[in-house]
Amino acid sequence: NNQGDCQMPQVLREITQKVESRMLEQGLLTEGQHFNYWLGNQYVDGTNNIGMHSDDERGLVGPIVSLSFGSERYFDFLPRDSGGDIPVKKTRLNLESGSVVVMMGDTQKNYLHGVPSQRRITSPRINITLRMVKN
Repeated sequence: NNQGDCQMPQVLREITQKVESRMLEQGLLTEGQHFNYWLGNQYVDGTNNIGMHSDDERGLVGPIVSLSFGSERYFDFLPRDSGGDIPVKKTRLNLESGSVVVMMGDTQKNYLHGVPSQRRITSPRINITLRMVKN
């Protein structure tokens, strides 16, 4: 993340500026909104995964943008169980290198998301997540 005195790498600054510019053009951001928190994960191979969860960091505001580089991996969304007898159905995306997922509005409140194990995957994937956090 960019809090404190750490210097943001130029490539991360360029990616962030491109994402912000594109989202502004599409009406997904308003003038003056900027990502100020970055999370990076490396999935060495298909055995690395992250279970179903929602992002609920303190101070999290605005959209969350997830950028994928490297191996294709599944990205699952699961509606939160309403407590009824109707089974919930998962939505599965196949994220290729260069894929972008934007989670906005009540996504974190209404859905869980995760990256399941895929044992056939033998090469790495890097995920960079852009966030807005109020200090």
